[in-house]
Amino acid sequence: MDAIITRKETILANPNLGPLSMDQLRKHVPAIFATEPHKAVSERYGFASTAKVLQALEHEGFVTVEARSFNRHNPKLRSSAKHMLRLRHSGDVKKLIVAGEVVPQVVLINSHDRSSRFRLYAGMFRFICSNGIIVSTGESIEPVIVRHTIHVIDEVMESIHRIAAEAGKVTGIIREMQHVNLTHKQQLAFARQAGIIRWPINHMSVEPGNILQARRKEDEGDNVWKVYNRVQENLVKGGIERVTATGRIAQSQPTVSIAADMSVNAGLWELAMATIRKAQSSSKKGK
Repeated sequence: MDAIITRKETILANPNLGPLSMDQLRKHVPAIFATEPHKAVSERYGFASTAKVLQALEHEGFVTVEARSFNRHNPKLRSSAKHMLRLRHSGDVKKLIVAGEVVPQVVLINSHDRSSRFRLYAGMFRFICSNGIIVSTGESIEPVIVRHTIHVIDEVMESIHRIAAEAGKVTGIIREMQHVNLTHKQQLAFARQAGIIRWPINHMSVEPGNILQARRKEDEGDNVWKVYNRVQENLVKGGIERVTATGRIAQSQPTVSIAADMSVNAGLWELAMATIRKAQSSSKKGK
């Protein structure tokens, strides 16, 4: 299997959430296997070996299904660059599916050059669109930020078990989204706010109606879950019509960095959570 290599990033993922081998990870995402931090970091910087965390997770029944690494211009710096991993429980993927279409995941971000702390998020993979989603927010499953210290491995393992244990909340949240319908006006408002998350400076370049477009019949519908998934895929994968600064019609680009992908996904999940809370509050007031 070949990795997808862009100007900013290397992406390695097997279809249908198949596990990645250590040889594949070592070849395409060398930062995972760094044995020391970048020489520019201070002596107080605790080295957090991603490889050791993966070994511990493998022992606990997790497998890596996606790996992404920031491509530094200097090849010598790639061994310490920021990287992101998505993991799921091992076993038959079909038996891991919840809410009919998603598989819970743990998302891990690390670096060895001070560009990122060790971060952990709850996530999920949606088979219909082959999209990864971040579901960690203060309202659902709290994300974890771990400092680089000599105790980082123990802290990370404890946090991952907590996140994995709380992943069952995702099914209930999806059900809530599926039971809240939005008017067309509300959908446009959702898409407009989502556009600001994706393009905070130039969000007016894309019409909300374009952000709401369904790419497949399964995503058509008015409930928050359907709207959220249409918007998430369009913003992350790109390919929707936009107007450039010069007035030219062009296609939007996909998110091509770990930071952008995390920012958009986390922001959209928070927007979805706020939408269902607002709808539920309005429903109570109307009774």
